[in-house]
Amino acid sequence: MKMHEKIIMLISIIFFIQPFAVLMGQAPQAEMGFHMEELITWENSMDGNHMAEPRHFAYNDSDGNRIDDYIDGRLSRDPEMRLDVFVNYERPVEDIHLNDLGKISLAPAFVSKYINSVILEDVGSREMNAVLQLRDVLGVENAPPVHPMLDISTRAVKARESDIYSPVIWDDLGLSGTNVNVALIDSGVDDIVHAGLRGKFVGGVDTTSSFGSMERNPDDGIGHGTHCAGIIMGTGSGGDNIGVAPNASLVDCRVGDTITLGSATMTNFMEALEWVRENSVKHNISVLSISMGTSYSSDGKDA
Repeated sequence: MKMHEKIIMLISIIFFIQPFAVLMGQAPQAEMGFHMEELITWENSMDGNHMAEPRHFAYNDSDGNRIDDYIDGRLSRDPEMRLDVFVNYERPVEDIHLNDLGKISLAPAFVSKYINSVILEDVGSREMNAVLQLRDVLGVENAPPVHPMLDISTRAVKARESDIYSPVIWDDLGLSGTNVNVALIDSGVDDIVHAGLRGKFVGGVDTTSSFGSMERNPDDGIGHGTHCAGIIMGTGSGGDNIGVAPNASLVDCRVGDTITLGSATMTNFMEALEWVRENSVKHNISVLSISMGTSYSSDGKDA
């Protein structure tokens, strides 16, 4: 199997994991797709009329109300709080689902092509409960912002000679990144400014633009993405600060900007992730690097 085929398979597996258990198939009971029987079953289980346990729609929905426990906790402390959320469906999102959202004056900031989810930004408890009445909706899940994170050096991963980590070092094996294109999702990369990264750019996208995702060579407003790129592929410019794979090339995907100090909305992040999947063959992407994360814990089953 060729390298680009492997990454396509890996990313496809990630994208097709679904965060919620699938409901038993039932026909919509009203124009808005209201699953009346499901809600009656859930309400009865919660008020003690049934011995059955409440149905659990999400990996972290302990009370069976189809709202992420993290969201429940935040709203219990501040009922007026507004959050970005995933709305997860039991089947691929279609125009009828977008129309349903429109009827309650909601428009998704992002509609995934690969998982059965949309992202709604800045919604409160009233909107979330209204969304739960729509056809095919499984539940509402937190969509936290992502932040830059990285604290691994090239010597610690045995990519450079070290008195502590030798003799198992990657450059002894000739693994320098030749013919390897790395997609980096971060705050952008100043590859033109920094000599150790100059000439490495082969493609990129900026999802922070107010005009939508734009294919271009994005700059780095805070330095984090450039820092990560240097660790991955910096040539050192004749010095000792050489990256893990100095012969690798860069696919620069910017999701965070100066205003947010490199943090990104989940919408921007997902747009970049799907762009990488769709352009992996075009740009011969064999590695995807993400040095970002959230303060929200996950067991890998969420969107």
